[in-house]
Amino acid sequence: MKDFVNLINAIEITNKNNAKIQALVDYFTKATDKDKLWLIAIFTGKRPPRPVKTSLLKLWCMEIIKLPEWLFLESYSTVGDLGETLALLLPEPKHHINKA
Repeated sequence: MKDFVNLINAIEITNKNNAKIQALVDYFTKATDKDKLWLIAIFTGKRPPRPVKTSLLKLWCMEIIKLPEWLFLESYSTVGDLGETLALLLPEPKHHINKA
């Protein structure tokens, strides 16, 4: 995952095509086959279906923080993005998993 983040950062910080191509070449040289497939899927917009439906994420968030649905929907409406809404409402995680 860190290699993917580094790739995105490298692509975003430059407007030179050769630098972007070199960043992609570097990524494809060291990435696993699975990670290469994910990159191609994300860049081409052909991602597989989500493993967890957004309605479940919303429900779980409301259960965790004991928030009524109307207040969650108001928050979501104000923020405008489900991921950001969840990040703002949910407590900080107590444990972190470092996936290299």
